[in-house]
Amino acid sequence: MSDAAPLDVLVIGGGQAGLAMGQQLAARGMRFEIVDSGREVGHVWASRWDSLRLFTPSQYDSLPGLAFPGGDDSYPGKDDVAAYLKAYAAHFDLPVRLSTSVTSLARNGGRYLASSGSSTMEAQQVVLATGGFPTPFVPAIAGQLGREVRQLHSSEYRRPASVPAGRVLVVGAAN
Repeated sequence: MSDAAPLDVLVIGGGQAGLAMGQQLAARGMRFEIVDSGREVGHVWASRWDSLRLFTPSQYDSLPGLAFPGGDDSYPGKDDVAAYLKAYAAHFDLPVRLSTSVTSLARNGGRYLASSGSSTMEAQQVVLATGGFPTPFVPAIAGQLGREVRQLHSSEYRRPASVPAGRVLVVGAAN
């Protein structure tokens, strides 16, 4: 039924929450695996806009058990976060299976079965650590705007040069 012996915990998502969960599970001696759809740890951070900086200084950006590098009161950029996440996974030797998208999750006989392509993983418990908003949402009213209104979703933004000259309206709730 599954590819290997059942896990205690399957963690779906290898970002900050998934890796921190992995560190805690390892500290408790649990049999677990972290699966992530990306090709490398930190891929979501590495793909963000060029000038992204955290809103908190580095001394407050650590995950459990490993300090975030950099001097106090420095504000890490996206590449710093991606590198830290890679270093975190390596430091704790976390079992991260990359390029693995879970396509279904079902309960079967007191266990969970997670499918990914031709692979099936079996676990007693599952942690969903996939992030809050992985898919861009564009409201229906956007389709009613004229062609002269250039629309750019935040997921497409990389640098100021990608915003056309002229007036700009930013719509959304977040930093």
